[in-house]
Amino acid sequence: MDLLGKQPDIKEAELKKIKAPVLVMAGDRDVIRNEHTLVIFDNIPKAQLEIFPGATHMIPAQKPDRFNRSVLDFLRQPFRRPDTKDMFR
Repeated sequence: MDLLGKQPDIKEAELKKIKAPVLVMAGDRDVIRNEHTLVIFDNIPKAQLEIFPGATHMIPAQKPDRFNRSVLDFLRQPFRRPDTKDMFR
């Protein structure tokens, strides 16, 4: 629990330096506050976001099939970060 409360303490400027595609995952009832999850997502240039409805931080144990499917989809597909605005250009 100490880890969840105090770490990791990564600054936004450090998140912006991450070059690899990242899948940010959380439950909508996660111990990590939704706004903190969004800060992580918004500051990693090649991030994708997956929020599991009705799930906690324990989603890998609670719904392993769904969790694993999301991870495998992310790993199998080329990285993309679509924007709705692109559809109207």
